[in-house]
Amino acid sequence: MDYRIKYQELLLREKKRRAAERSNSGERCSSSSGEGSKQWPRTTKALSNRENL
Repeated sequence: MDYRIKYQELLLREKKRRAAERSNSGERCSSSSGEGSKQWPRTTKALSNRENL
């Protein structure tokens, strides 16, 4: 099993979801850099959870 493909898949989905959230809330794009680093741990956690299933 190639974890990198799985990881890219997850990142892409997360990116899309975040973009949707941002457009829904009308949030400014300038906040994305700070928001991105904050969300990294959650993304990695989600990935490891998915692999444990």
